[in-house]
Amino acid sequence: MSNLLKSKFLLGVMFVAVLVVAGGAFATPAAADCTITTTLRVGSVGTEVSCLQTIIGATADGKFGPMTKAAVMAWQAGKGLVADGVFGPMSRAAMGGGAVVLPAGCQVGWLFNPATGASCTPGTTPTTPSGDLEGGAGSVTVDDLPTYSSEEVGEDEEDVKVLAFEVEAEGSDVEISSVKVELVESGATSSEDLDDYAQSVSVWFDGEKVGEADVDDFSESSTEVWTRSISLDSGVVIKEDDTEKLEIAVTANSTIDSSDSDSDLWTVDVLNVRFEDGEGVVTTEDTDGDALEQTFDFAEFAAAADLELKVSLDDDNINDAHVINIHATAETDNVDLLSFELEAEGNSDITVNDLSVNFDTVGVNLEDAVTTVTLWANGEQIGTENITKNTATPGTDETIEFDRLSFKIDAGDTAEFIVKADLESIADGIVDGDTISAQVSATERALIEAEDESGNDVGTTDLTGAASGDAHAMYDAGMNAAYVSSTAVATPSGVATVDDTGTFKINFDVTAFDSDVYVDASPITDETGIIAAGAAGYQNIDASTTSVGAGVIECASCDTAANTTLKVPEGTTKRFTVTVAGSGADVFASASLTSIMYALTAVDGDTLYTFGMSDFKTDSVWLDSN
Repeated sequence: MSNLLKSKFLLGVMFVAVLVVAGGAFATPAAADCTITTTLRVGSVGTEVSCLQTIIGATADGKFGPMTKAAVMAWQAGKGLVADGVFGPMSRAAMGGGAVVLPAGCQVGWLFNPATGASCTPGTTPTTPSGDLEGGAGSVTVDDLPTYSSEEVGEDEEDVKVLAFEVEAEGSDVEISSVKVELVESGATSSEDLDDYAQSVSVWFDGEKVGEADVDDFSESSTEVWTRSISLDSGVVIKEDDTEKLEIAVTANSTIDSSDSDSDLWTVDVLNVRFEDGEGVVTTEDTDGDALEQTFDFAEFAAAADLELKVSLDDDNINDAHVINIHATAETDNVDLLSFELEAEGNSDITVNDLSVNFDTVGVNLEDAVTTVTLWANGEQIGTENITKNTATPGTDETIEFDRLSFKIDAGDTAEFIVKADLESIADGIVDGDTISAQVSATERALIEAEDESGNDVGTTDLTGAASGDAHAMYDAGMNAAYVSSTAVATPSGVATVDDTGTFKINFDVTAFDSDVYVDASPITDETGIIAAGAAGYQNIDASTTSVGAGVIECASCDTAANTTLKVPEGTTKRFTVTVAGSGADVFASASLTSIMYALTAVDGDTLYTFGMSDFKTDSVWLDSN
């Protein structure tokens, strides 16, 4: 029995050993040591990430994710660095600036050597120990950079860069140990106290914050002048003959008195840079005369974020004048009246809380034409109101507020809105041809209540644009027309003193709804831009033309009907062409269709269609007098 147990135990040991060897055999090959030379952050991948993970005790999978970031932050905190989770030059300097050395036979990510069982815990042999600068007597040249100018630091904004400068190392490597920053307030009526505006001032190198001072640590050397030498983390090293950029940033208070932010003006400058060279000599380089200074000011959040909420029209198919098909006895729901956009320009999200829309009717009162209006954003209904919200008899002009919307538009994004209405019927008081329109004009725009992402109200000066839709006609039965194309051709006469001729064609579709439609095919006379009652017409070709022939209206797929009409059966769409020709003497000539005559029976047209006709026109052509 004991031999059997012993055999089982040995078998178990052998099995574990095989697993360990297999694990070692299939590990990702790596060099016996590893070096980190680049800045690593979330999203980085590769052998340098594996090296870093080995150093900080994370799983060495070569992928810099949230777990690795957390481990890096803990490691940085233990080294006295800013724990931002970015492994940059400061962190590399703290690591020792050199190679991570693994015991013989080990690879990155192994806890122990599978062959010997020895620990694979790495050590480091710095190739450039911290503080070991190469070269002899060193100096620096400091120059200004135009990276930032007249920046605005908004309320509650952090680390807003306001000044940049470059330092060139000459004669040796140099390590920057401190930077003296000066801030001067010169506004005529604003507060001169730095702590009324800011929380801290920081210094940045290679994308990392390497030093920071609270404004309470600044000294007011004279009225309105504040200075502080800000010590930098070790490792702000500039190699001999290299040039590196440093930046000054400001973190603002969460709230700033508007009387101060409206009139303040600050100048930021770097008075000196303290550095150590390759011989260990520490020098303070005076930079006050190097013209590094830049101006900036503090602002309310909206101003600093360049915030603007812009209103504009969107879908022409909704906004352009057209005919709405309503019912003889029943309500027609969700009729599109207005399509518009709200764009959140700038660097702040905007939350729209209240939005007003104006409604107008002609021929019928709103209470007899509309029951409910709704507001839709990006395809979702976000508001609904009764047309009688404000009064039982709104008449023909009423503004409705959609409130408590809490609709957020991300910075730089545009939201698409549609205003819809539930319309009454002919039996409720609408007469064929009555119109309805909706708009967000400058008046309604000023009523918008919105907040920026800091919770401040968006001011009326930051609300721009407007969106006004055309008036749409309501009919129980009738037609809609849609422009398709047009041509304009000039034909030279070839005869002296005989004017050229222009031929103009306009193609359009007619759709009949709830009834057959009969389009009047009588020759269209030149109305010189004026549409007479009971007559269809086109605008004159040009005021200077000497001869204009009657326009001809045709429909190849239509059946002809009595009284010179062309039939469009209910529920169908037919293609029509109007052709008109005329001569002109040294003029640019064109044609445009301004109305279409039709009826619901085969009689001479008794209804004039004039909706959305602005596109029904040709280009211009030159007609010569020869």
